[in-house]
Amino acid sequence: MVELLNQITEAIIGPIGMLVDPAQRIFLPGLVLSFGIAFLVLWRRRKHSRDGIASRLMGVIPASIYGHRSARLDYKLLFAKSLIRTLLIAPWLFSTYGLAVWTYTALHGHFGVASSTGLSTVQIVSLYTVCLFVAWDLSRYILHRLMHRIPCLWELHKVHHSAEVLTPFTLYRNHPIESLLYSLRGILVTGLMTGLFFYLFGDKALQMEFLGVNALGFVFSTIGSNLRHSHVWISYGPFLEKHIISPAQHQIHHSQNAEHFDRNFGTWLALWDRIGGSLYVTKGEEALELGLSSSEQNHDPHRLGSTLYQPMVAALRSLVSRKPMGGLLRSRALVGILFFGLVFVGTTNPVFAQQKDSAPIVIEIDDEDDESPKKIEKKGALVIDTVSIIGEREKVSRVAGSNTTIQKEALERFQHDDIHRVLEQAPGVYVRGEDGYGLRPNIGMRGASSDRSAKINLMEDGILIGPAPYSAPAAYYFPMMARIAGVEVFKGPSSIKYGPNTIGGALNFQTRPIPRHTTTYIDLAYGQHNVGRLHSYVGTSGNRWGFLLEGAHLQTDGFKTIDGGGDSGFMRDEIVARGRYHTNPAAAWFHQLDLRAGYSRERSNETYLGLTDDDFESTPYRRYAASQLGLMEWPRTEVRLGYTLSHEESLEFNLVGYRHDFTRNWRKLRSFRGGPAVKDILANPGTGQSAVYYAILTGQEDSSSSDQTLLIGSNDRTYVSQGVAFTGQWRPEGSRFFQQEISFGARLHTDHIERNHTDEGYSMIAGGLVRDETEQSTVTRNKGVAQSLALHLYDEIRVGELSFSPGFRAEFIRTNFEDFLADTKQSNSDTVLIPGVGIHYQASSWLGLLAGVHKGFSPVAPGQPDEVKPEQSINYEGGFRITSNQTRAEVVGFFNDYSNLTGECTFSSGCSDDLLNRQFNAGDVHVYGLETSLTQNFKGPGASRIWTSLFYTLTLSDFQSAFTSGNPLFGDVEKGDKLPYVPVHQGTVIAGLNWNPFEFNASMTYTGDMRDVAGQGSIESHELIAQHLVVDLSSSFQLSDGFRIYATAQNVLNSSYMVSRRPYGARPGKPFEILVGLKYDGSN
Repeated sequence: MVELLNQITEAIIGPIGMLVDPAQRIFLPGLVLSFGIAFLVLWRRRKHSRDGIASRLMGVIPASIYGHRSARLDYKLLFAKSLIRTLLIAPWLFSTYGLAVWTYTALHGHFGVASSTGLSTVQIVSLYTVCLFVAWDLSRYILHRLMHRIPCLWELHKVHHSAEVLTPFTLYRNHPIESLLYSLRGILVTGLMTGLFFYLFGDKALQMEFLGVNALGFVFSTIGSNLRHSHVWISYGPFLEKHIISPAQHQIHHSQNAEHFDRNFGTWLALWDRIGGSLYVTKGEEALELGLSSSEQNHDPHRLGSTLYQPMVAALRSLVSRKPMGGLLRSRALVGILFFGLVFVGTTNPVFAQQKDSAPIVIEIDDEDDESPKKIEKKGALVIDTVSIIGEREKVSRVAGSNTTIQKEALERFQHDDIHRVLEQAPGVYVRGEDGYGLRPNIGMRGASSDRSAKINLMEDGILIGPAPYSAPAAYYFPMMARIAGVEVFKGPSSIKYGPNTIGGALNFQTRPIPRHTTTYIDLAYGQHNVGRLHSYVGTSGNRWGFLLEGAHLQTDGFKTIDGGGDSGFMRDEIVARGRYHTNPAAAWFHQLDLRAGYSRERSNETYLGLTDDDFESTPYRRYAASQLGLMEWPRTEVRLGYTLSHEESLEFNLVGYRHDFTRNWRKLRSFRGGPAVKDILANPGTGQSAVYYAILTGQEDSSSSDQTLLIGSNDRTYVSQGVAFTGQWRPEGSRFFQQEISFGARLHTDHIERNHTDEGYSMIAGGLVRDETEQSTVTRNKGVAQSLALHLYDEIRVGELSFSPGFRAEFIRTNFEDFLADTKQSNSDTVLIPGVGIHYQASSWLGLLAGVHKGFSPVAPGQPDEVKPEQSINYEGGFRITSNQTRAEVVGFFNDYSNLTGECTFSSGCSDDLLNRQFNAGDVHVYGLETSLTQNFKGPGASRIWTSLFYTLTLSDFQSAFTSGNPLFGDVEKGDKLPYVPVHQGTVIAGLNWNPFEFNASMTYTGDMRDVAGQGSIESHELIAQHLVVDLSSSFQLSDGFRIYATAQNVLNSSYMVSRRPYGARPGKPFEILVGLKYDGSN
């Protein structure tokens, strides 16, 4: 703790120390000399003025400039960057000395001892000084020019150019990432140049210094560089300005005037600008407008938080292009260069990896914090990489609640990119397919609606990841499975720790931990339907720090054929950067800082339009001509900053600040301007006027009237989700007989959604969609905002073999909704207490009994009528768990007593515009059943290993009252009706054989009949999603150390099966598809 406080104190006072550091531009004597030059210049210009000396001195540092809002941000950035550099960046930088030693050693190893040059010491010192000066100046010019020319770097460099006034402190008005780049540049240039001169001239390689600084650099900085960022116009005249950059020339560089754009990138010498064609010689004092134009601004130039965060978001977004192919190829090339470059650096750079074929360079230091390997190993578990909501693996068998953990090994067996397929290994989870790839997952648990996964808690490393979990819980974003190292499915009483939804359970995606050693990984795969996948990461850890850079790309042409032609595929990209810094793991008090930033995007040619039953029977992978323009596009950015404090093994606190920005626009067929609804047309395509409209949908007939105009809607939505989450665990000192772990936490969260839905008219002409002459119309424009304060306390008490876990959750929720078209506003608030208790008894070393009860809750979204109530239930469960060395089994019975089941109207459930996002009460419902899982490992012949897993879920449901609902999933409900999209039976069997270097796996998944609408008795054919069986195979072969080839075959029986009738019409699952890939794992 003292160490961390000392670091923070040093960071805060660091900028003050810069005033007495000759290496800094704001070195106080240098500032005084520069201000003196400015005073003389201004005096000469105003020699006829009657102002006194005091007034003229104030003209050198006028309050209107040095007290300007822009200047005040310069000062704030100076201190903020000092803190960031000390706590986050400085530990990551390798030293100039280390690079110089490596350069010297490499040259000596390749070329032997350098021959004598015959130069005198004075000549060597002069040459070294000049060369270092020139190398520094040239490298600054190159990097500065790149900051302007590369879009993502320009987004960061805008921080510097957003200055509306110039002072010497504007030099430090840079984004921390830009500052890091310049620091790395300095280390690289100085280290290489120093190593080269020491190799050539030995200890004679010294530079001429003044106060410990390169003499030439000190002179240039003192006589003019401080005034480059000032209001004082100082020109050197046309002749000198062709050779040396004057203060006036750099002020030109900051100008908004078009003729000044991209001019004068140099720092000291004008030579580089002359060569590069960017030199601008002043012709007299010019009136300059500083700062960025409104079209160029990517942040608020007066707010520190915006200045630090928004440029990073803009930089990530600039890495991709909106243009379908050019931007795609450009982003792929960039990702490829980035990862292969980092792979090369990670495996060959001596800073990150020790050379195997040469003796290491040892630098002896005296450090009282130096840890022995045993101490690090003992405390190593405290370095937090992966967040688990269930707990450590050895504690899972004693958890008082049903749970499933899908480990990394299981995820890699079939290489599924579809979360629906992954969750086949989790009993009690139901999915409703839609596109065959899991782009828009619909996941439910224990009767909770699966529509857009809105009724379960979705988390990544313990943090909510839904676009707007409270104000619009439809989960349009899921992480790419290639990045995920584990999936936790958690149900039962301990789910009260994770809100807002406690109805069904929680789904937590565990991301890959930052590696302890230098690790590089590449996975390249290609398959049918032009499926292409790239996944790569590189990371390492030092004594106190670590980083991981990871990216994934997935693309396909799709397996559906559109009438009249068109693309039915998609592409997705994700890139995530993580950094970590921690204190001595062997100390009593342990501190850790974690930083994460990520960018994701999707472009998918998806539609809500399905097929009629007859068309599905004959051509299940067909898409009608009316779906030609279907297109979903979205970008997402995330940033997290976490802090962990722990004391030995007894106390741990975690504080995480997070923000997620998500913008989506889905263009798709919504309806006809007149005539029947699309779902009614597909239900009765051969009767009455439906036959005419069906022919238009399929492109067989042209539109001939206004009513036959197809309305293509663009559902444009913007989401923001942000908050601060605090959690803690306290493990009081106990005994062998009595142990206790208390978990507690608080989360302050806010999110909002802005909807702007428009319609455009299209006519079907000769099998294609043609825009008509009607104007675009706005059908929905509103904003929903939710604020929440959540508290939880959960106490796990173990007395002997009995574990007793009581707890509660409190949610204080306030929502606001504004309908801009109707000009109405609405506010609501809700407070709820959610108790729960779980019990586990370890009857023997291999048998555990469990039971639990808790309150289920799901909040009301903003803008709902007063009669809509939160979804609530009392959930019961009981069962047993068997755990031994080779066997794990769990059998759990559950009963969810819903006092008010609710359903939300969405386009994906088939709702019309007038009911969009409306929630409906569905009354009392009983949902009950049995969840079983069994995993058995066997020792096969030789050194082989065999495993089998079985997962089965039985689910029954009954509505306890009759009612009529506006939600099409419910409709007219009678007492005893069953829930839609909840199969009575579903199960998966997996078997595998590993006989190094070969591995083979087989999977068989059965899903029973499902209803499209609530009902009872036999299911009518037009409401039936028939049972189906899907068989998958996979195999892999270890080629050599680090290289493995693999192949997967999905749906090997090539079954044509229906997964849903929502949103409009029958929708197929994925057909037979083969994928072949190659992995390289370069872990050291």
